[in-house]
Amino acid sequence: MISLFSVSRVAGGCGAITSLLNAMLASNVSVHPSPLRGNINFIQQMTFSPGDAATMCAAKGETLCYWPQYNGLVSLPSIAGGHLSYVAIIFGLKAVMANVEAPFDPKLAMRIYNLTQVVLSVTMAVSLAPYLLNGVFNLNGGFNKDIEFWILVHYGSKYLDMFDSLFMVLRKKSDQLTFLHVYHHLTIGAIWGLLLHFGTANGTAFYGAWINSVVHALMYFHYFITSFGIHNPLKKYLTQFQMAQFATCMLHAVLVIFVDRQITTPWALLQLCYHMTLLFLFARFYNADRKKEKRSKRIE
Repeated sequence: MISLFSVSRVAGGCGAITSLLNAMLASNVSVHPSPLRGNINFIQQMTFSPGDAATMCAAKGETLCYWPQYNGLVSLPSIAGGHLSYVAIIFGLKAVMANVEAPFDPKLAMRIYNLTQVVLSVTMAVSLAPYLLNGVFNLNGGFNKDIEFWILVHYGSKYLDMFDSLFMVLRKKSDQLTFLHVYHHLTIGAIWGLLLHFGTANGTAFYGAWINSVVHALMYFHYFITSFGIHNPLKKYLTQFQMAQFATCMLHAVLVIFVDRQITTPWALLQLCYHMTLLFLFARFYNADRKKEKRSKRIE
């Protein structure tokens, strides 16, 4: 079990984010005007300049720039309530299952769930992929309706991901309910929710949703095919790809700090520090898993 102290040690120096965010939120999220970059016509046609997008949101006092009808989904009570409910349900059900002799075997439900995740993840990845062509990470690429919509969908998918934990508990696989697992599910959705709540989930922020959708498409496809007894020779590369995802997100955060004129520095620092903790935790998991695999081979 990985201690909270280990995570805080890796993220040392990131404590300043709290005060930075508080200062930012007290004065609202500011987006500095900049010329729209990129040469993709259809992206340019549906994109406001960053300054216009920020002004529009601030003037209306709404959370979502283009989809204000869904503001309730990303209100602070909704974000907090959804994630606290996750903890209460998972650990409450775990206590109940401790008194149940035989575990459940929701094989069909899990197959449907995994296939649904693959379809949803591929849809999000394909829908956001065009912005990869708009310069490096779509930096200074402008705020638009399309990106905000798919990030909103991506945020909603984080609640669907919580069913991973539910299936673990129902199958009495408590050993899989690690600190890494709970920490990841408890925080990633909350961070996307906060970005949406404060009108910052747009522009270059598309990258995090895109790369995570690609990772999830591969991950849930692996779960789906292996449920039929099919061996996946690429299994060991999945965790490596997840760690590569975190590394690219850290690079993205650094570039946002120095290059992007839309996402403010405190949000970029939050992304940088958060992915540092994920990279550390996943690396620990990967190394432990490899050692376990080597020991089992020696025994055989």
